[in-house]
Amino acid sequence: MVEFAISSALMLMLIFGILEFARAVYTYHTVDNAARLATRWAIVRGSDCVAPACPATAATVKAYVASQLPLLTAANATVTTTWSNGSGCYANPPNAPGCTVAVTVSYPFNFDLPLVSKAVLQMSSTSQMVISE
Repeated sequence: MVEFAISSALMLMLIFGILEFARAVYTYHTVDNAARLATRWAIVRGSDCVAPACPATAATVKAYVASQLPLLTAANATVTTTWSNGSGCYANPPNAPGCTVAVTVSYPFNFDLPLVSKAVLQMSSTSQMVISE
C-alpha cells in the first residue's frame, strides 16, 4: 500500500505535468498561427483592395485574430497591428502595396496545477509580411 501510494502520486504528478506542458505548447502554437494568419489576412487587404472588409484596420485584424483562437479566451488576447513604410515603400498611407504590416499577438497562459507558481506565462508571437494589394 505504501509503495502504491508513493508511486501513484509520482505517476499522477508526471501525467498532469505532461498535460500542462501540452496545454502550454498548444497555446503557443495557436498564438503563433493566429499572428501568421492575421498578417496574411492584412496583406491582401491593403489600400488598393476593393473587396468587402477593405482596407484592413487594427480593429478588423483584431476581430480576425479573435476568430482564429479556438479553445482560448479571445478577450484575453492582445493584438497589435503596425503598418510600416520602411525601405521600398514611400506610400501614404503606409498600408499600400510594397509596404509591410506586422501583427503581434500576446496571450497570458495560466497553469492549472496547484503546486506550480501562479505566475502568468506570456505567450507572444509576431509576424511581418509585405502588402500585396
